[in-house]
Amino acid sequence: NMSSALGNLLVKSTTRIIKNTAKFELAVDDLIEKFSEACPPKDQLLEIVRQKNQIQSALSNVLGAFGRINSTVNTTKTIVTTVGTAVKVIKAIPLPTSVPPGIGIPVNVITLLADSLDTLGDLVKGAKASLRIVPPVAKTVTSSAEVVLTKLATLDGVLNKCIEELLNDL
Repeated sequence: NMSSALGNLLVKSTTRIIKNTAKFELAVDDLIEKFSEACPPKDQLLEIVRQKNQIQSALSNVLGAFGRINSTVNTTKTIVTTVGTAVKVIKAIPLPTSVPPGIGIPVNVITLLADSLDTLGDLVKGAKASLRIVPPVAKTVTSSAEVVLTKLATLDGVLNKCIEELLNDL
């Protein structure tokens, strides 16, 4: 049965997204803690802000696409395109040059996030015939993405304090 096989795939893929988003959250938690205690040097700060912004906007777009889910094929197209674009954005995040390892969001965590979104995009593409499966998946993905975005917003606050400090020193 095609749709049950696809259903299983989607469940597996969704599980992977949740695991990878959880890893991502932990990485962001780390940064929040680190920078609450002390700000990174200016070049690292800017690098991290850039990374964070790219991931934030990519995830917001995915959230938007999944948020508008209904059972039309059009929606599927939108989701596939949006997820594809988000993956490109996340994969294109330049590896931080000025940031020593251990500062910023670990590259492997970013890659994991991109890869699991990638898989999801492919599955949604294949799911056109059985779109009933997509809404529950969408719900899971959006709630995962929302948690990450909330975390990134907290990181925003911490980084903004650092930016203010920088400006005051000028």
